[in-house]
Amino acid sequence: MKQYLSMFMENLSISSDLRMVLTKGFQKIDDSEKRDCFYNLVSSYMNVCEKKVFFKEEHDTDRMLKKTLEDVKELAQEIHMSNLLIQCLFCIACSKTLMEFYERKKLPISLFWHTMQDIPCKIQECYEIFQSYGMLSAWWYDGFFTLHRFQFHSLQFEKVPFSYKNEISIGNQVLHPNDVVINMHIPSHTSLKKEDRLRSYKEAYQFYKSEFLKEQIPFVCDSWLLYPRHKEELSKTSNIVDFMNDFLIFSKKEDEECKNGWRVFKEEWVSYKKDPCYPLSEITSLKKLYKKWIQNKEKTGSGQGVFLFDGNCTLTNT
Repeated sequence: MKQYLSMFMENLSISSDLRMVLTKGFQKIDDSEKRDCFYNLVSSYMNVCEKKVFFKEEHDTDRMLKKTLEDVKELAQEIHMSNLLIQCLFCIACSKTLMEFYERKKLPISLFWHTMQDIPCKIQECYEIFQSYGMLSAWWYDGFFTLHRFQFHSLQFEKVPFSYKNEISIGNQVLHPNDVVINMHIPSHTSLKKEDRLRSYKEAYQFYKSEFLKEQIPFVCDSWLLYPRHKEELSKTSNIVDFMNDFLIFSKKEDEECKNGWRVFKEEWVSYKKDPCYPLSEITSLKKLYKKWIQNKEKTGSGQGVFLFDGNCTLTNT
């Protein structure tokens, strides 16, 4: 594991501070009586992922990962390590086997390293909220470990059934419930500039195009960034608004509690949830907008959108 960890940190340009935390974390596991328990949990989960990926066996690996992470958290208590850190170490240990999956599937190793950029991204996200290195959402990684989700340039993509309850007409196509579409995710800290988005769409199109009959492929997204009210109140030059303009937004959900406040305010949100009198900052237009909505007890939410893409520069969203 030491050799792989060194390669992992080098390829992903891990900072010196985080290198020290990760190295000491794995050393603490290796020196503990629970070392075999930790690596057995890693191998048990990844063995089932292997059966799903290579032998097409039906396994609920998503559920298994969540259960495994509960066992990992118990180990953390026994070796006096934070839950956040040990979940991060678990995902890094799993990624060693995942790299072998890429090699066996003859997928570019560059795609592996590009996709694994999500790990330091999630670690940074955790640090910004709790001032501690670790991972808040290790359960999210089943899609990566089963070769279902990949990162192309700045965005992440996966092939999924269309989940909306109604048909959607767009361009010369009609999307029906359960039709195959390409779903996208937006990692925190990623670039939403037009040139970066277009590069991501193009790379994803090239990867998935052989699995679609039509030239134009449907891309969908369900995200808080697509909440329609952003268009009403953010500047037209905002990258968020420009991103929204790529889509036909066909659905929205609203909530009373600002469920995505942590995404906007990071560590400030932790203080605010403890004390609603905590002064949230306004240093960006997005923070200023969300602070106003929170103070006025206005709803926030998310949106679902779709566009068709031809692999070049043409987006169809009407």
